[in-house]
Amino acid sequence: MGTEVMIGAYSVPVLGSVLLGIIYKIISVIPDKYKALISIAAGILIGVAAMFYNEPIITAKVIIDYLLLGLMAGAASIGLYEGVWKTAYDPRE
Repeated sequence: MGTEVMIGAYSVPVLGSVLLGIIYKIISVIPDKYKALISIAAGILIGVAAMFYNEPIITAKVIIDYLLLGLMAGAASIGLYEGVWKTAYDPRE
């Protein structure tokens, strides 16, 4: 396993930032203070999905690795979302 969680040819932080953009536009009533937690939870869930997608044998080490990588990918996703989506839509705020 590499140092980056991938599903197919796609990096999880990139997938996460796209998903966050969609979720936050569809459900616009989500308070800003919960967006980082939602991103981290989504990253963990995507990390678990990536684990089943990429690993033929699931061990405790593999589970811990993918949970931690998913957590970090979720944190990276919120950074990408804040940096790209919010900047592109509201450049003067």
